[in-house]
Amino acid sequence: MIKGLRYDSYEAYRPNKPRALMIYLASEGYWNFVREINVPGSPCVIDSLVNGFEHDPYTDVEVVGFLRDVAERYQTYRYAVLSPHYAENPAIRAALAGMEILTCPENAEAIRAFVKEPAGVPEYYAVTHGREGIEWVNFVTDESEASKHVLLIGDSISWGFYPGVKEKLGAGYAVSAIQTSANNAQESFRRYIDRMLSLRRYDVIHMSAGCHSSEINREKGAYRAHITALIDYLLPLTDRLICSLATPRWQGRWQDGRWIDAGVIDLDRNILAFERNADAVDVCGKRGVPINDLFGLVIKRSQPTLDGIHYKDYDALAEQTAAFIRGI
Repeated sequence: MIKGLRYDSYEAYRPNKPRALMIYLASEGYWNFVREINVPGSPCVIDSLVNGFEHDPYTDVEVVGFLRDVAERYQTYRYAVLSPHYAENPAIRAALAGMEILTCPENAEAIRAFVKEPAGVPEYYAVTHGREGIEWVNFVTDESEASKHVLLIGDSISWGFYPGVKEKLGAGYAVSAIQTSANNAQESFRRYIDRMLSLRRYDVIHMSAGCHSSEINREKGAYRAHITALIDYLLPLTDRLICSLATPRWQGRWQDGRWIDAGVIDLDRNILAFERNADAVDVCGKRGVPINDLFGLVIKRSQPTLDGIHYKDYDALAEQTAAFIRGI
């Protein structure tokens, strides 16, 4: 069985103290409700924990664990918005002690009403702290019987090649993942990793160098210090650590709602990737950590993109990553 959960934190939209956390099963279909409420500039915002995201759901006991370990400002939520599945669950309600409980769909209008209450001027984290507009994390736990357990740590590019890596590695490998917009300088990033490491020891950990939250780590030497600390932290916790390089951004243009690739990388927008990849290569080289050069792979192939960042086909990235994991 493969379980999946997603946590969305609307950093750029919300005031200093977030107002609500909504918890629901993916099958209950509240995805659009959450996004309808979360409009830029709204003084009150709902973060969300979606259980069963793209995979089977975690147990309710596991969801309580995620609430305590994952939700970035768990203790500061004023409201908890629960779907019917969770509304009458005593363990969930106990974990949310101190919050006012609202339920969907019964309290849908009340939820819309408190979102519109005046609450002063929002603090825009994306501007003041270099954060993403919507910070997100997907947890995927593969509980299959397997001789090797693998953990992929990465961002949306890792999300793209995860299915292919799992397919190419085959039945002998159980492949779990953390896919997130968080950066290795953020406390939440380490918390996400610790949550997965608490579940088991992984034979292989494949981590991406990453360029998210670009305004964090921009001070001279900051990114190098953080990736060094992360690698040193992970090395004793796995039999084999692999680091992949951040992939480039490509030149192109939007035309009639469709991205047209120019076929060359955007040098100005890739300065950060060049710098961070160079730091990753140097730090890993000194520690004997192998480098999965996905940057070089996609440049050599002029890999077509959907938007200048994300790829139409992740097969080549999955094939090379699976080969590194197998030790070829």
